[in-house]
Amino acid sequence: MSFEGFSEDPDVAYVITRNGGERAAAYKFDLKTRSLGQIVYQNPKYDVSGTFRDPNTKRVVAIEYESFEGGQIEWLDPAWAKLWADLAVTFERGAVDFVSFAKRYQDLHCLSSRSG
Repeated sequence: MSFEGFSEDPDVAYVITRNGGERAAAYKFDLKTRSLGQIVYQNPKYDVSGTFRDPNTKRVVAIEYESFEGGQIEWLDPAWAKLWADLAVTFERGAVDFVSFAKRYQDLHCLSSRSG
């Protein structure tokens, strides 16, 4: 089991574990009872490989997994999902990585690499 970060609820963390299953999945973990909670994200074909955290709040906002097509993200936070979708349209056919952020998110530095 790997600890990945906190949710909006200070009593709940996110962890990645197989929990007896064939694939690693992301789960909520209750810090008060020290028990595994509900599945946050599970992919039927690929192991969950990590999380993406908001760089300012350190809150987990996405789940990451590796597929045959490369790294994939399932967004938990709708605002981050919209930002990512907007960037994907802006940098079509390119992989976008966040590089740095301003404290209030007015400035966002990205790195885009085009394929094909």
